Amino acid sequence: MMRARELRKGVLTAPFEFIKTKRLGVILTFAMYKRDLPSNATLEKELKQPMDDRGGALSPGPVAGGSAAPRPDVAAAPGPGDSNTHGESDYAKPEIETNYKGAWAIDNPNVGVCAMQLQLMPNDQVIWYDATSLGPSARKLEQEGNCPINPDANNKSDCWAHALAYDWKTSKSRTVKLRGEPWCSSGNLWPNGSMVATGGTLSGVKAVRMMPMDDLRADFSEKRDALGDFRWYSSNQILEDGTAIVVGGREAFSYEIVPPSLEFQPKKIDLPFLKETCTPAKGPNMYIENNLYPFLFLLTDGNVFLFANNRAITLNPTSGKIIQEHPVCPGGSRNYPPSGNSAILPLKMSSDNTRALNVEIVICGGNKPDAFEKVDVKHVTDKGKEFVPALKDCHRIHPMDKDAQWENEQDMPSSRIMGDLLHLPTGDLLMINGAQKGTSGWENAIEPNFTPLLYQPFKPIGSRFTEMNPTNISRMYHSSSALLPDTKVLVAGSNPHQFYTFNATFPTELRVEKFSPHYLDSKLDIQRPVIDEKGTDKVLKYGKPFMIAASLQSKKPLVLGEVKVNMLYPPFTTHGFSQNQRMIVPTLTDVADNVITALAPPSGKFAPPGCIDDTSISKIIVCGGDELVVLIDDPFKFCDGESYYAKPQIESTFLGEWVVDNPNAGVAAMQLQLMPNDKVIWFDTTALGPSALKLQPEGNCPLNPDTDNQPDCFAHAVAYDWKTSKIRPLTIKGDAWCSSGNLWPNGNLVATGGTFSGNKAIRVLANDDPNADFINKINVLAMGRWYSSNLVLQDGSSIVVGGRDSFSYEIVPPQLDFTPKIFDLPFLQQTTTPAIGPGPPIENNLYPFLFLLPDGNVFIFANNRAISFCAYTGKVIADFPELPGGSRNYPPSGMSALFPLKLTPDNQAINAEIVICGGNAPNAYAVVDAKHATEKQFLPALKDCNRIQPLKPNPMWEKEQDMPSPRTMGDLLLLPTGDLLMHNGAQKGCSGWEDSTEANLIPLLYTPNKQMGQRFKELKPTTIARMYHSASALLPDTKVLVAGSNMHAQYTFDGDYPTELRVEKFSPPYLDPALDKDRPEINEQGTDKVLKYETQFKVSVKSDKKLEFGDVIITMLYPPFTTHGFSQNQRLLIPALTGVDNNVITAVAPANGIIAPPGYYILFVNYLGVPGKGIWVHID
Repeated sequence: MMRARELRKGVLTAPFEFIKTKRLGVILTFAMYKRDLPSNATLEKELKQPMDDRGGALSPGPVAGGSAAPRPDVAAAPGPGDSNTHGESDYAKPEIETNYKGAWAIDNPNVGVCAMQLQLMPNDQVIWYDATSLGPSARKLEQEGNCPINPDANNKSDCWAHALAYDWKTSKSRTVKLRGEPWCSSGNLWPNGSMVATGGTLSGVKAVRMMPMDDLRADFSEKRDALGDFRWYSSNQILEDGTAIVVGGREAFSYEIVPPSLEFQPKKIDLPFLKETCTPAKGPNMYIENNLYPFLFLLTDGNVFLFANNRAITLNPTSGKIIQEHPVCPGGSRNYPPSGNSAILPLKMSSDNTRALNVEIVICGGNKPDAFEKVDVKHVTDKGKEFVPALKDCHRIHPMDKDAQWENEQDMPSSRIMGDLLHLPTGDLLMINGAQKGTSGWENAIEPNFTPLLYQPFKPIGSRFTEMNPTNISRMYHSSSALLPDTKVLVAGSNPHQFYTFNATFPTELRVEKFSPHYLDSKLDIQRPVIDEKGTDKVLKYGKPFMIAASLQSKKPLVLGEVKVNMLYPPFTTHGFSQNQRMIVPTLTDVADNVITALAPPSGKFAPPGCIDDTSISKIIVCGGDELVVLIDDPFKFCDGESYYAKPQIESTFLGEWVVDNPNAGVAAMQLQLMPNDKVIWFDTTALGPSALKLQPEGNCPLNPDTDNQPDCFAHAVAYDWKTSKIRPLTIKGDAWCSSGNLWPNGNLVATGGTFSGNKAIRVLANDDPNADFINKINVLAMGRWYSSNLVLQDGSSIVVGGRDSFSYEIVPPQLDFTPKIFDLPFLQQTTTPAIGPGPPIENNLYPFLFLLPDGNVFIFANNRAISFCAYTGKVIADFPELPGGSRNYPPSGMSALFPLKLTPDNQAINAEIVICGGNAPNAYAVVDAKHATEKQFLPALKDCNRIQPLKPNPMWEKEQDMPSPRTMGDLLLLPTGDLLMHNGAQKGCSGWEDSTEANLIPLLYTPNKQMGQRFKELKPTTIARMYHSASALLPDTKVLVAGSNMHAQYTFDGDYPTELRVEKFSPPYLDPALDKDRPEINEQGTDKVLKYETQFKVSVKSDKKLEFGDVIITMLYPPFTTHGFSQNQRLLIPALTGVDNNVITAVAPANGIIAPPGYYILFVNYLGVPGKGIWVHID
């Protein structure tokens, strides 16, 4: 009731059980106010004068000033335990109380190096370091005579240590070599647990230093001038993909994104907000600043909250766009040098694990805007230093609210600057260290604040701060602290002087302390949980359940409602700000037999990837004291070993099977498209002589414009019924040799470009007419499109990109009549390999790889480079690093695919990642083709693969496992399971007539989310060479149809690699007959076949098994147009499931055409990795 009065909105209790019915219930409480309450009543009067408090579904009574609109996050319908408001407990029973105020102990009497900056690492070392340019420390580097040159001390030898690795378990430390002055730098952990420190001053002002996690004897590795701007007094924040944003610094009004690598191209982004928040000087200096070490917090929408001086904004770190500007925080300045403290409060996940119930930031302490000017030697006059009393106020804000406002928090019991604000494993916070007067800076503060404060932000106002037992050691300027896995707090450092000084009022402090908070009361030990590491999952996958085995020393069983799990991201602490600090309270789904089942956070927006170095379990208030290190994997890629299922997938040793489906189709499959009417269309050139199949009926011999208008009785295109293996000849005009194509939203096939009379042609084959022939329209396109690629866009139109000597693209709507519009694309000319010797250019960038990204832009790869661009404007959005190793497009003809897009319940694509495999050296075509070479030389194809996540900040190519054998001209098909199939192609040479040799007969199963080294599996080989001008398609029955191969200008049936007219079907390993008992069958009558964007749909499954959530996935394949080794428009979606009931799966259709371009898809149901036959569905 008090909470409802205080908040002026409805408040829910925690769930409770009715005694008789055993059902769960909650009470919703509103405060009702007296009618005579004045309209200008203060909050205090409102709190004191409610009429009564009533539970139930009531509307709030009149509230003074009409300002009591409930906040959206409270108005949302909560699930059990969905609450995190003032005064409320996370438990179903009262918390265990204690009067214990904590205890201090000296952990090490003299470590020799002051802790200016401090980071706990997952290997249980605490790393701290100090300035290197301000004279000796109190400890020499280990090994006598170890005196490296110090670039910041006039290049003199420096035998002194300025960095330590401290083992918090043994209290022992070792010295660490450090170069490039890190004085007042920033830092974070990489996803692999390595520590990185950025910036500093002098030689280190643009440096990046890395301390590896997996080497307990390592020194820092360093790269000078790695950053894009000077970063002295900057702050870091880990982003959702494991990169870090480095913001600000002295006179650095910018930020930059730093990937977890020492090798990257710096790119700074201007941020005028930082200049706007500088406090100007009254005296001779330019600025007082007051906005250094800005407070940064990653919000759960992926944006960054940035607070500097007394103002805040929400920033999109990728674009630099300011999303929201927040009101001024009253009272004074909060950042360095007034140095208040700040934290994002614990993020408690909702019961459905889709959102954080409370995203709130608190800021406490600091000082007046002129406090530094009155005390620092660079500003003070002859009157001497004036130590202004620090602030004692606190303020809170919900930055994701539309009209976020600062709310006054309860004042601290005493003033504080330069204090640390640390998360505790209970969800409370600890304020520690600091001073009561002055500011940061050498000898700029007095009156140490010895008394730590326990801050419990969700208690009723007035009872949120509790004073703990004080220390007797002053910890002021350049002190730091960290919460340890054993739940104690390690405290080190303090040096208010320029040099190490031991005969002053506040001397340089080299003692290390540990503070035991209230929950370490020995009387509570019997209730303290102990984690059993053997029964606990340590590698967590986003959104997936994980288990923690634990027990109480009292032997009582753990019960749901009496325990919670907290996960802490360990911060980099310096100058009173714990950078990257973050506590997650995951949703618990079950507690049984002392095993807790919880849900990992859904994405890196909630928990950035990396080592969460303190997973603690609380029973009521008692915190577990056992260490546990868990790893949250990178959300932007398929994690090593990750499965789409909650249970192990069903395995098979079956390596597949090949059968000849038709002994002679009569036409080679240069281009191939599966249509929704279950016909596979393929066609060949019309200009290079007869095929092996005549048109029907006899005497049907239309004039061929590409053979001097001579009658042509031969078919150059067929419609193949994959169910019956029967063939129907088709008529095609305007030579479609090396053309491109796609499906329209209505299912019609369109083929664009080619050569001769067909280089600007469009040909359309209707989907709804079983006897249809191509409608051919010549000279429709704006440019000749020979060896171009197509990509369907979000509105169902397509872009046709490139072609020989066509350095442009155009948009083709799904209709025959339109006005062509061309866009120049200089990138295509830039990526053309020039001629080597006589003859035309080698090119190496034809049939470019195209993919529609989840941001609506187009990724294009040509030769060895890639960009993304807006298809509707031509604007280049991003320029990606060059891919090393060789050339990947025609004629070296590597393979590429967009990995399956797994969708979240809110319809976001978890991953957008592209793989490129194979190809050949840039000169491979020049040394083998008759137009360039007098003697053919077949270069070995490439066997490497590389992956890139183009929507990541600063995306880089990542080396993938090599293929078992080289491959050029292979197809790379997505399978219904989410795996990929590599097949066809050659091991030497490149595309072109008779330009390759050594057919690659062995298909590969590629599982990109398996452990490195296990991703490729060789399957049963075919006996038929499929090289130049072969193609393939995944069929709705989950088999793969393979056709074509013609290495010659005309149909040739002798020699090593004759023209191939046999049609094969390949059964992948999932078609092992032993798996038939597990194979799901879609009940079409109970299944929705017409889907609407962002709308739920149902799939009914026939199965003897009772399907359960986590046992099944749905996949949706957009069928590609395949030619010359590239499957254009290929796309596999994994929509989010919302329920599985009575073998009816409920899923959410993709949100829009950016994720799923409109049209026909094959929908499959997979049970633990075993797919059933698919059905056609349509979405728009």
